[in-house]
Amino acid sequence: MLFSFTHYWDLLVLSLLLDTLVEGKVPNMEYIGHALIIIGLVFILLTIIGLEKHKDFSKRVLISSLTDSTALILIILGLVLVNPMALTNFKLLLILVLNLILSPVLINIVINNYGGRR
Repeated sequence: MLFSFTHYWDLLVLSLLLDTLVEGKVPNMEYIGHALIIIGLVFILLTIIGLEKHKDFSKRVLISSLTDSTALILIILGLVLVNPMALTNFKLLLILVLNLILSPVLINIVINNYGGRR
């Protein structure tokens, strides 16, 4: 697959962070935004450790779903605070709302279809 949503998300995060670093000025709200982004990335790193520790499928799905929601909320709120453009903030918040609505549904489908298989 040449292009996926994950690569698009990585490029979006990198472009917003690079734009902030190039401008050089960081007001107080941007400090809070950067802190939220870093905390979200720490949650993702802790998830990787937790996924390596547990071997049970249901525990792995639970760990990844909880961290997916928590890290996504923190990172997107951090990006909203860092980025002053209203249209980009609207798009980021729309991504957040859609993920918070669709993620539990998709996790339920995965658990019901693949949870019992070994």
